[in-house]
Amino acid sequence: MNRLTSNLLRPSRWRYRPLPWVIPATLLATIDGLSPPWLHVCVVATFVVPLAWSYLPRRHMPLLMTSLLLAVVIPGLAPMIRSAAASAELIGDAGGPHETTWMSSIEGFGMERVWTILALLALWWFHYRLQDRRRRRLALRRSLQQRVFRRTQQVRRANRALRNEVIRRQETQHLLDQSESTFQALMERMQLQVSRKNRDGVVTYANEIYCRNLGRDLNEVIGSTDDDLFAPEIAQKYRSDDLRVMDSGQNVDQIEQHPTLDGKTGYAQVFKAPEYDRDGNCVGIQIIFWDVTRKYLGEMALRASEARKRALFDSAADAVVLLDAHGIVVEANPAATILFGDGMVGQRFEDIAMPLTGSIFGSPNFSARNRWAAIPRAARHELTIVRKDESEFESEVAVHTIPVGDEQGCAVIVRDVTLQKRAIETLRSAKAAAEAANRTKTEFMAGVSHELRTPLGGITGLIDLLSKTELTPRGHQYVQMIRQSAQSLSDVIEDILDFAAIEAGRVEIAPRPFDLHDCLNNAFKSLAVRAAEKPLQLILSIQPDTPRDVVGDPKRIRQVLINLIGNAIKFTPLGEVRVRLSLESDPDVAGSRPFFLIEVADTGVGIPTEKQRAVFSAFERGEVGTKRSFGGTGLGLSISDGLVRRMGGRIDLVSQPNVGSCFSCRLPLPIQSSSDPKDNHEDAPHQAQSSPPPLASDATAVIQTGVPNMDSAIEETVDFLGIKRLNLKDTPSLKQNGRITWIVRCSGPTSWQRWVDRTRDDIIWIQVVGVDTPRMGTRREIALNEPVTPDELIETLRFLWDPDDPDGTRRLSPPRLEETTTDRFDLSPAWSEDSTDPVTSAAPTEGHLLLVDDSEVNRLVIRQQLEQAGYAVTTAVDGQAAVGEATAGNFDCILMDLQMPKMDGTEATAEILKYFQKRKRTPPPIIALTAHVTAEHETICQNAGMSGFVTKPVDLSTLVATIRGLTDPDSVPDQESNADQQQSSQVEPPDTSAEDQTTSAAEQPDASQTNHDEGSIDIDTMKQRLMRHSAGSEEIAVSLCDAFLEEVPELLRRVDRHHRQGRFAELTRAAHTLKSCLRYVADNEDVRLAAELEHAAKEEQTTDAEHLDQLREVSQRWIDRVQMLKETLGANAS
Repeated sequence: MNRLTSNLLRPSRWRYRPLPWVIPATLLATIDGLSPPWLHVCVVATFVVPLAWSYLPRRHMPLLMTSLLLAVVIPGLAPMIRSAAASAELIGDAGGPHETTWMSSIEGFGMERVWTILALLALWWFHYRLQDRRRRRLALRRSLQQRVFRRTQQVRRANRALRNEVIRRQETQHLLDQSESTFQALMERMQLQVSRKNRDGVVTYANEIYCRNLGRDLNEVIGSTDDDLFAPEIAQKYRSDDLRVMDSGQNVDQIEQHPTLDGKTGYAQVFKAPEYDRDGNCVGIQIIFWDVTRKYLGEMALRASEARKRALFDSAADAVVLLDAHGIVVEANPAATILFGDGMVGQRFEDIAMPLTGSIFGSPNFSARNRWAAIPRAARHELTIVRKDESEFESEVAVHTIPVGDEQGCAVIVRDVTLQKRAIETLRSAKAAAEAANRTKTEFMAGVSHELRTPLGGITGLIDLLSKTELTPRGHQYVQMIRQSAQSLSDVIEDILDFAAIEAGRVEIAPRPFDLHDCLNNAFKSLAVRAAEKPLQLILSIQPDTPRDVVGDPKRIRQVLINLIGNAIKFTPLGEVRVRLSLESDPDVAGSRPFFLIEVADTGVGIPTEKQRAVFSAFERGEVGTKRSFGGTGLGLSISDGLVRRMGGRIDLVSQPNVGSCFSCRLPLPIQSSSDPKDNHEDAPHQAQSSPPPLASDATAVIQTGVPNMDSAIEETVDFLGIKRLNLKDTPSLKQNGRITWIVRCSGPTSWQRWVDRTRDDIIWIQVVGVDTPRMGTRREIALNEPVTPDELIETLRFLWDPDDPDGTRRLSPPRLEETTTDRFDLSPAWSEDSTDPVTSAAPTEGHLLLVDDSEVNRLVIRQQLEQAGYAVTTAVDGQAAVGEATAGNFDCILMDLQMPKMDGTEATAEILKYFQKRKRTPPPIIALTAHVTAEHETICQNAGMSGFVTKPVDLSTLVATIRGLTDPDSVPDQESNADQQQSSQVEPPDTSAEDQTTSAAEQPDASQTNHDEGSIDIDTMKQRLMRHSAGSEEIAVSLCDAFLEEVPELLRRVDRHHRQGRFAELTRAAHTLKSCLRYVADNEDVRLAAELEHAAKEEQTTDAEHLDQLREVSQRWIDRVQMLKETLGANAS
């Protein structure tokens, strides 16, 4: 059964056979006919068709569907037939209606069979449509197959023709290969580099030599471009040349430069020609070239040599004439044409120029036709030459033999020395005159030296006598001023005489044994008082192993040191001056001359590079304005340089503007022999220290000066002594250590205050000359003045750490400032309370003055000073008021401030001068009153028509001298001295005097620790300053305080208001007036705040709030101090 079922279900058995499908349709009809109608077996026929569609071929489907249709229709018609027969019988029997019987027969057919029949018909139609499409598809396929067949035939014929063409081309290529081989062999035999490129620059052919020169294989070259084979710039050049040839169609034959394999430059002869196709189109370029480097370089060297010789020949200043063997001129250079005229070539040189008789023509065989040939060769001869126009000139002649063609010719070189001989004669005359003038000058300087020294000695003696008489305090001050002036005059005379002696070579160097350390110490110490005028630190360091006892001229060495150190102090407004002595080269044997190096460095104004050589010349300075600013004759460096050179040394300079300068003096000084009795010193400081003196084993020191270079100099000496050094930051070491020696500077940092105040250790104070040390009185304290010398420090430390005094119980009083240091400088105030007026205080008889200033303080001070000097003074608050007063009144002189509201001083001056010029009247002299001290502002005042220039704060004597010099020149005996005084006042205003500097230096750095005594010192200083500007009158000082207290707060309000509103012009005037007010009482640092604000406002630059707050705080502090001063003055008056 299973085999039957499997056989029946196997598609291979019945898939392509219609009978197995017809039999089921018959069975279906039989079953449908036998089964009841309600089973609807006929519907199954619709499911047979899709199943048969999957397996039965399409051509058998009509038979199947016909069978199914019959299988459905026949079983359905059988009941109808039976029903119709039955109905007929009924009709015949009963006589009923016919329609009713027919309808019943139809209903017996069944609606399911109707729908099945319709479905089978639809499937029949669908099958028909599919078959139609299939037929059309088959027809299309047959058509395509026919077209493919025809196209295949065509391809076969084309392939047959192509094979024939390939065979023909292969034969042609074989012929071409044979031809190319022949061409390649020809190219290789000719040793030419050949290449061919297409239109795009791709190499299509290259021979072996071309590839070998490129250092590449043929496969690498073929298909490459110039960019692949050469550097970018060379490839670009080659490509541009190729394009030019292909575009123009013209051949190129030239020498070109190209790189070689070894990186050198070679040259090649290049031939380039365009390549065309059959149609005449340019398809590429053919290139043939060969190396011509040797030939080209040889030709270029020959051309260069000829060009150089031609240039030398044409540019020679001497006349050069080439002659052949017969004396005919072959060639002449331009100088010969200028000397002898044109048209020389082809003529006999003897016909153009003839040398006159000389010692070289004394031979009896001499002939007039061979003078030039007879001149000896290879030597210069002085001859007189006569031209063909019979003019003569002095000359130097040299003749040299040279080949001219196949014969021996000569070259005649002639130099005109007429002017040279005249110059020699002139120099001889000038030398004789200079020697005579030098002798006259020497005699004159000797006479002047005697004539100047005699009265100067009398003046100095009279000053000493006068100082011992009974004089008023003001009289003593005048005597001191005379002494200073006499000393300055003596210094100038000495400089001039020394310079004259150096210039004349009459400087005498008197070597003798001396102590070099002491010489340097004394020279530097003597200038300490001069440095006390400025905020300077003086630092002296001596290398410990530097010998002391040398042989030299101590007077001249001291003179050099004074000049170098004095210049450093003079040209350093603030900072430090460092001097160091060291041994630059050690002597090999005793008595030789080692070089000692003395370095003088400062942080001053510096010298520009282009001026550094000039400063060693007489009367020269680094800048034009330095003479006006610092004074002096400008001879110091010139004298020092001359003395050092005279002693066999030299002075070197390293300087940078606004950074500082360093003068290095190298002196060869023999070391004094140990056998010299003078060398046997017993005192330690004067004995060269080869080993440190014995000290206590626990010697310890703390160094805090606040100046790094000073710390280094002291540390060098302390380390030499073997003293242990501690640092303030090392707090545990300070607490654990026993005795400590503190080396501190009075005006140094306050970081050491908390240790020094509570310690009982030894203190070594380093103080500025004239400044007292803050001694406690409960410990050993020693004061050393700047500069501290190593000898002083060694002696002091040896005393403090004496091994015989381990507990330090010995007492030592601090040294006082030597009397000699105060003789040359007066540190007392210019005005004292009991002094009298230097200018008569009688009724106004001197004249009527107009004072113009927008500051009430300035008007009050200057007016009262001038009134006490005997002048009647009218004041004006600004430029407009000044113009009105000047045009309405009659004044002998006008004192004009520059910066004022409404109208400044220069504008007011112009208006006043214009008014007097229109009325043809002589205007009164106008003197500028300004805080600006530069030459630029002085020039502005002169251009505006002002007659004088005085700086503020005003010095009364300078102002009175200027007024008298302009109103009554006869009353001023020495205009030049007054001018110098005024000039010095412009550079150093009264508020920067020695007195103020000393007072300022004495103040403690930390304001928070100022005690009551220090506050009283501030009041005393302010009182001294006000007294100087109040002519010594307390009543005027009180009035000045009232004006200050009234004006300064108002100025501060103006500054704040103008700063907020951005009104720079008004802010500039307010800051300027505030600066002028502060100058009368405040320190320079505080005044500088107002000056910086003025400068920023003038440049229209916004000032930060911090600067304004600082200025406001400083101004308020001085307001409080002035209020205290006013109360003090009022208490004194009561």
